[in-house]
This record gives sequence, C-alpha cells and structure tokens, in this order.
Amino acid sequence: MATANLPDSSYLSNTTQTAYLASGVSNQRDFFMEYEEQLKWQRIDSQMKVWLSHPEEEDEDGYVSPSLVSIKLASQLLDACKANSLPIPNWVVTNGDGGIVVNFESRDRKMAIEFDESGTQELRIFFNHRLVERRPFDFIGEFA
Repeated sequence: MATANLPDSSYLSNTTQTAYLASGVSNQRDFFMEYEEQLKWQRIDSQMKVWLSHPEEEDEDGYVSPSLVSIKLASQLLDACKANSLPIPNWVVTNGDGGIVVNFESRDRKMAIEFDESGTQELRIFFNHRLVERRPFDFIGEFA
C-alpha cells in the first residue's frame, strides 16, 4: 500500500492512512476535514449514549446527569445539525441539574442552547464574551 500522496505520514496511524487511501477523496485536505468532523460527531454521540445509559443519576458531588427529556431534545437538535449540514457544536455538556447545554463558537461569537431537565429551552448569544441576547427558545419552532 503506497502512502506517497501523504505528507510526512509518520504522525498518522496505519488506520488513518488506510482510510485515506480507501476513501477515494482526491484532496487530502478534504479527507482530513471530513475525518475530523466524523471524530467530533463520534465524541458527541458517545457522550449522549453515556448519559442515555444513566439518566438523572446524581454523582458524589451532587451533580445530576441529564434527564431523558433533555437528552431527547438535545438529540433532536444534534440530528437537525447533521441532517442540514449545520456547524458541529464545539461541545455538549451537562448543566449539572439534569439538563444539557449545546455550545457553538466561532471566533468572537458564542451561542449556547440549554435544555433543562423538564425540557425548557433557552438561547444565549455572546459577542466578545458579552451576553447580547438571552431568551426562551424553541428550536423546533425556529427550524420549522
């Protein structure tokens, strides 16, 4: 298997080299961008599965993992992002009270969508680290 098309491939695993060669993607940059996106989605999907396997559990510090309601709503948002080729969230985290916060960042802008344990949704938008908008949010209504 030739790896002549790859630049210094010593930093790539054999699996990554094989995936690149098998992908048929002629542009190496496009391949790695797609590969990076897949890894980001895998990380998010993995975290959602962990929460789904232990909903509403309280840890030793008193933090509560996400409720089934917040997991379902966040999953719907994430599915909409995937289906519509929207940006991948920078992170998806628990709020510690049974909810989930989905964060998107781009340079000086940040958007956080929070789903609390009962399903209430809130949108927060920041510009240069300053909150510029905070309001109730219904992402299904916003995307319909």
